[in-house]
Amino acid sequence: MTPDDGLDERSASREERDQGRLLGVDVDELVRSLVGPATRQVVQKAVTNEVKAAVEGAVADALNPTVIEELEAQAATAATRAVRDELYALEGAPEDDEEETPRLYYGSVDEFLREYLPAPHRRAAPHVGGALVGVRRSRDSP
Repeated sequence: MTPDDGLDERSASREERDQGRLLGVDVDELVRSLVGPATRQVVQKAVTNEVKAAVEGAVADALNPTVIEELEAQAATAATRAVRDELYALEGAPEDDEEETPRLYYGSVDEFLREYLPAPHRRAAPHVGGALVGVRRSRDSP
């Protein structure tokens, strides 16, 4: 097959003209930029049709009555679950499953840090002569 085999009579009967610019458009450049994608699209369509026919034949061979029955049963189960889930989503979750929102004990993080955290981490520092003496931690010891 040669590239000229695909040309129709209409394009063959037209008089050849020199390519140039028309209305500010380089016609040859424009046509060349469109021919590649159009050609790929036509080839892809032809290949897609062949693949589709092959797949349809293979699937038709694989779909025996037992497989079809199982597909129908699984599809019905999945559809029932999906509808149930969608209805629950539209209505809101059932009241039995709803958990009560926990009550906040502190109004802010700052309040929590100032009131709660220091209490369990306080320790007594020894006094010597009325002055506080620094307590050395075991990891700081030589």
